[in-house]
Amino acid sequence: MTGISLNLPEAMDVLRDYIEHEQALTAQIELAVKEADQGNFATDDHVAAMRARRIAVAQRVHPIHRNRRDAAQGLESS
Repeated sequence: MTGISLNLPEAMDVLRDYIEHEQALTAQIELAVKEADQGNFATDDHVAAMRARRIAVAQRVHPIHRNRRDAAQGLESS
């Protein structure tokens, strides 16, 4: 056990965020497969833009994850 407990509303928020993220990734994969089947392939600029969006999303961390990250790094959460 990590020593971090979740109350039900926080757990539901975490699960909801995870499900939304997985649905977005699935939609992106399905679109990429469809485009590849049509002979459309990403340019280097498209790949760079996708990476930038993924980094931006990863940086918008839910507060509970931020607390876990800070705890793992030995930082005091505010």
